[in-house]
Amino acid sequence: MPHIYFSIYQFSSRTLGLVVRSPGDPTALGEEMRRSIQAVDPSLPVFGVRTFSSVLSASMSPHRFSAQLMGGFAGLALLLAAIGIYGVLAYFVGQRVREIGVRMALGASPGEVVGMVLLQGMYPILAGTAVGLVGSFACSRLLGQLVYGVSTVDPAVYVAVPVSLLIAALLASYIPAWRATRIDPMIALRCE
Repeated sequence: MPHIYFSIYQFSSRTLGLVVRSPGDPTALGEEMRRSIQAVDPSLPVFGVRTFSSVLSASMSPHRFSAQLMGGFAGLALLLAAIGIYGVLAYFVGQRVREIGVRMALGASPGEVVGMVLLQGMYPILAGTAVGLVGSFACSRLLGQLVYGVSTVDPAVYVAVPVSLLIAALLASYIPAWRATRIDPMIALRCE
């Protein structure tokens, strides 16, 4: 990168900074640096003595806030997706109460009915999860170029999100199917 030298006297609004590397405690070094500078020129003001980690943290705070905000929205999106999956699958099973009643009247065990409903409810969820994972891997390079210092292939995220959606789908299929198997088949056959 090309560099241009400007004298500090040309830009009086800027402050002069001094960076010191120390093997010891950097906070203890600040007072020693202040005394050394004051010994050379007592008219020089020495202020804002900070560690490099605090300077770096302050410079990254807007980006950190944005990342935390995006993480919060992503968590909210995951929660809404799980609630949506639960609602759709519960509605799907609720519409099949009569069919479940017929199966129970013809001799199907509650375990067979619950297993059937779980399998039929999990097929679209597994397909959607597979498509979502493939899409996220495909978009990871673009995100890697936009966000500095963040791994685009985070195994914890690629495991936690599908597992939580699959758990929501299992519960969404199992709970209504289990309730439907507890209903007397004759009552289920009478309701419309």
